[in-house]
Amino acid sequence: MSDDAQIKNPPESDEEASFEASFEAEVERVGRRDPTGWRSPALMVAIAGFSLYLAWSFRGEVTYFFSDTNVIELGEEGVYHLDRARPNRYAAIDGLPSAAKVSYKQLGHGYKVFFILGSRVFVRADLVVEEEGKKTDGWVVYHGRGRLLDLREEAEFANIRQWYTERTGFDFSRPAWILLDDVAPRQQWQYPVAVGILGLVALLNLVLLVRRLVSRAAG
Repeated sequence: MSDDAQIKNPPESDEEASFEASFEAEVERVGRRDPTGWRSPALMVAIAGFSLYLAWSFRGEVTYFFSDTNVIELGEEGVYHLDRARPNRYAAIDGLPSAAKVSYKQLGHGYKVFFILGSRVFVRADLVVEEEGKKTDGWVVYHGRGRLLDLREEAEFANIRQWYTERTGFDFSRPAWILLDDVAPRQQWQYPVAVGILGLVALLNLVLLVRRLVSRAAG
């Protein structure tokens, strides 16, 4: 073989050329693919709807977070002003705790509930546990403030209403309130943050849904 002889690659077959062309076309198509293509319109609607539902379920907490920080004084032993009570507002009350108390756990946190004698205001407070493991009330006379809710309207406290109705005969046909001890406005920031995130998730999915529908209509 001469020095100037060159080794040439064998010519490609038609099948190999066709395969390479189709492969390159597929790679290019995938590169242009909409990254949200795996989501169906129904899924995007479901995600947006569920996000909005969760955000709506926190409306009470968010409203309270931005509510007036001035305290509504409901009175003290023997002189109560329950006509001042307003749901989802910051309120304070003093008085003697009832002997009838119920405790429960929610998300791993312990609470106790009692009512203030001579009033129709219940209190939900942290359950104090002593070192030896015994539960204690923590107060002889209660002096506290917190978030005031209409006890008859809150589904969360249905078991509390039932317990007091069966054990003490408490009449819930008349107005009754529950004070969430030591829960003040501007305190539970996690709720407005959660609502903001859920709102963004819903908005993003709605925007993607509109883009998908417009793209399909144009195509």
